[in-house]
Amino acid sequence: MSRKIQRQKIVKKICAELNKFSDLKPTLDAVLTYIQKLTCCEAAGIRLSKNGDYPYYAHRGYSEGFIRLENNLYNEYAGEYAVSGHERNLSPKDCLCVAVLDGRISASEQNFTSDGSFWSNNITAYSEQVYDTLDDESLSFGCVGYGYNSLAVIPIKSDGKSIGLLQVNDRQENMFIEEIVVYLEMIGEQIGFAVKNKKAFENLQKALDEINLLRGMLPICAHCKRIRDDKGYWHRVEEYIEDHSNVEFTHGLCPDCLEKYYPAFVTEMKTV
Repeated sequence: MSRKIQRQKIVKKICAELNKFSDLKPTLDAVLTYIQKLTCCEAAGIRLSKNGDYPYYAHRGYSEGFIRLENNLYNEYAGEYAVSGHERNLSPKDCLCVAVLDGRISASEQNFTSDGSFWSNNITAYSEQVYDTLDDESLSFGCVGYGYNSLAVIPIKSDGKSIGLLQVNDRQENMFIEEIVVYLEMIGEQIGFAVKNKKAFENLQKALDEINLLRGMLPICAHCKRIRDDKGYWHRVEEYIEDHSNVEFTHGLCPDCLEKYYPAFVTEMKTV
């Protein structure tokens, strides 16, 4: 079997995995295993948006030290060596991951694709060429510092907006060809769909849970119409429903109550 056919089979398995998932985390762990087989690279990770940053949601092959130091991209004080931290000369605009996330690249630039991905078979040489202001201490961190030479950074998008990154590394040079990068971009797109579907499923499940909270028989006072909860406390109808659903009440008066309690106002309005 040719290597190309093997790659195609692996990509099909990845797409099938993403289409049938029930829990995102183990699914993406499995996807990363397939990506390692697809690229023959030693490490792969997926970053997803969380609290204004993009920490690793799943990863395989990276050391814990690498993940700890490189987990945060935007939060300056989240870690000792966060990308935008003052201990490093690298700034967010210089970070390849951030450049891909922000879409601040051009397909005409070397090593970038028309879909906004970055890849290099010698990231050390690329860094020395592009980041001519970096010193040896700065180059000791990140992918270069951990000895990675081959690097691919693929945007993960949902509805055209960046929600994460697919990252693949290897210490050997020349691990990528254009065909593999195209496959990785396809996988990144499918991961974006999976994340979107997960959020839609969670919203639906939340709505169903809220609906289920109001199903069944509710003990209600025959006179004041308060509702008794499962702890024995009595609540106003509006208060109970607001606490157990997404409903919010606004208050007004129906025509019958308006005429009953404010007859003078009704009479005045009729004469206007």
